[in-house]
Amino acid sequence: MKNTEEFTVSDWSQFSFAFISGRIKDKNHPEDLDDIAFSTISAKDFYEHFGAYDLMPYPGEFQKSKIAFFNLIVSHPNQRIHWAAAANTRGLTTENAEILCADTYRDTLVALAGNTSAVRLLSDEACLNLIKIKSKYNADTIRFLMCALKELIREEIALENPHVLAKRVSTMRTLIEELDDNRNPEISSEGVSAQKFLEEVDAGTVSITGRYAPDIISNHAFRERVLDENTAVPIFGLPDDYSFAMTVIKTPDKRKTEKTDGELIAGPMVFIPIEDISSIFARMNDEKLSDELKGRLAQCRSAHMRAVAAAWRTLPKSALERLKTDDEYMVRKALLTNLHAVQTMQAKDIDRLFKKDPQLLVEVVEAVDIDVTYRQAIHAAFIDCEDPHVAKILRQLDRNYDFRNRHKKMLRAWWKL
Repeated sequence: MKNTEEFTVSDWSQFSFAFISGRIKDKNHPEDLDDIAFSTISAKDFYEHFGAYDLMPYPGEFQKSKIAFFNLIVSHPNQRIHWAAAANTRGLTTENAEILCADTYRDTLVALAGNTSAVRLLSDEACLNLIKIKSKYNADTIRFLMCALKELIREEIALENPHVLAKRVSTMRTLIEELDDNRNPEISSEGVSAQKFLEEVDAGTVSITGRYAPDIISNHAFRERVLDENTAVPIFGLPDDYSFAMTVIKTPDKRKTEKTDGELIAGPMVFIPIEDISSIFARMNDEKLSDELKGRLAQCRSAHMRAVAAAWRTLPKSALERLKTDDEYMVRKALLTNLHAVQTMQAKDIDRLFKKDPQLLVEVVEAVDIDVTYRQAIHAAFIDCEDPHVAKILRQLDRNYDFRNRHKKMLRAWWKL
């Protein structure tokens, strides 16, 4: 796979966002993946399903790759993509932070104002641009920006850095002067609050302890510990696991690609922690994913991800075969309530998945409509079960009892009393 540190995009029509999977060969060069599979996705799918990963420090080169990715997408023509860059990056370059200040998309400006690391890079002029959306002041942006500046000022006080402190104070004074005559009560109250804060700064009475402790001070030890843990225990999977990431690739001829044996031109990547993978794919249309990628997600170390895969309408045969032998309760339930999958399974598969578990039987019959074939398979799965509650459910199934709406019926009956 071709992946260079100097990866740039001059024409976004030739590039696509993609979920990519492979085995990491060298943690010092994580983008150099082996045994690659990927699925391209639209910009809409990217900003709707891709979460924020700056809350967790990434180890070493993984962090550098993540920072490079978000700086790259600042140039994307879709303004909602700019929001992702503004909200998710602790490593924006000064140039890109200034570019985002001139954006006209409200969510991007609000996200940027709330990104303390980005505000740290901004000039007074950029801050003045940031608080306006199409020449109109925005109360949300102003509130977040003032909070970020207060955080930075407390930080410089704690670090005893008078020169940078003077710059931060100057920026806040500039904003206060700009908003001095504004009649919007939300905006004017922010100006009053900021003025009182500066008076405390001048008097030397600003609190930098407890809940007012600057993030860089209070979370430093925590972040160092998390980084050490991430380095010791791989958060992106064990060496033999498939890892998953978001990246930008040179758009292939086909929208969905099973595997690639040729040269794939890919940009920097944001690797997805194993425990977070399910949150991305849970709401995504599985038909947009390649069968090869589905197969890998179905064998993910995360049981939550396997449960998501078990609920897909279009499960490739290899993924279904693997999930049929899964022992996790949530995976078995997801597969047994997936009627598209149930129709392709044999009675012995259904028997093995139920494991004569009465609670699982209750959850399944309350979740989906049971047809004749499925009912016969359920009878066979519980043929030796002596639980009286199971026997009652089986009799109700034979009478086509409406399990799914029984609670509504009970509630209506109660109201009639």
